[in-house]
Amino acid sequence: MFYNSFSSYYSISRRRRQREREEEMREKRKREQIENEIASIGDRADINAEEFAMLWRLIIDKKHSVINDAFKDLLLQAKLIFSAEIGEILAEQQRQKFAAEQWAIQRAKEEVRRKAKRERLDYISEKIQKRRQELLEEIRNKKYKILDFRGTKLRDVRELLESQHLKTSFFGHLVVKNVNDMPTSKIVRKRYEKYQ
Repeated sequence: MFYNSFSSYYSISRRRRQREREEEMREKRKREQIENEIASIGDRADINAEEFAMLWRLIIDKKHSVINDAFKDLLLQAKLIFSAEIGEILAEQQRQKFAAEQWAIQRAKEEVRRKAKRERLDYISEKIQKRRQELLEEIRNKKYKILDFRGTKLRDVRELLESQHLKTSFFGHLVVKNVNDMPTSKIVRKRYEKYQ
């Protein structure tokens, strides 16, 4: 029993040490890979700030703390060379991001305005249709009679109406005459007063 427990403990310890060694090897390979990338870029005469900025962002990322510690001094020295150009690149990226955000905000505002305008027009159209139906219903109920002045100049229509002292409402190309000689709605009254 003692042997079995010791064997189990030893096996667990051995597996843990093996995992640690594998982790160390992975970190070492990763470090060597980044070191080779930096060396290959450093050996080139045509290195540009954009490439370096990309590499810099990769290495100083907090997720790559091992790489950051290993090459911090080297990168800080190289960063001095490219700091001005990197600053311009990052500033341009920031400007583009800001412009995109402003465009999105403006687009959202325009959509809201268009939606509000559509809703307002729908509301007005609905009221007009409702009033039109009411007038047609009143005409069908013989409360109004229709005088058709199609093809007649508006000035002549006004003169004719004024000469007959008719209280009327313009309804498209038709004129609706109140049978009782009394405007019954605000719309009719307003239009009647307008042509007095």
